[in-house]
Amino acid sequence: MITLIIAGFVIGTGYVVLCAAQPVHKCPRCKGRKVEPGGNGFARCRKCKGHGRTYRPGAARIHRMTWEHAAPWVRGRLRDAAQRLRDGAS
Repeated sequence: MITLIIAGFVIGTGYVVLCAAQPVHKCPRCKGRKVEPGGNGFARCRKCKGHGRTYRPGAARIHRMTWEHAAPWVRGRLRDAAQRLRDGAS
């Protein structure tokens, strides 16, 4: 029983790390080709809207949580760098 709990924790942690590192993957519907064959030729894929990439399940939430909670200092540094660029450009 404890082995299953540990295995589930390891797999779950691995998936969270994967989603944080690579939140998008090839679209499963068009397989990254961005178009799919239709009746009158080729049309943009409806799932990825012609981008060829889709978010992994849960990746958007993990990515948002990472930026909101785990890295507030990064947002501050980015905001300061943008302010310095605006001040220097004026």
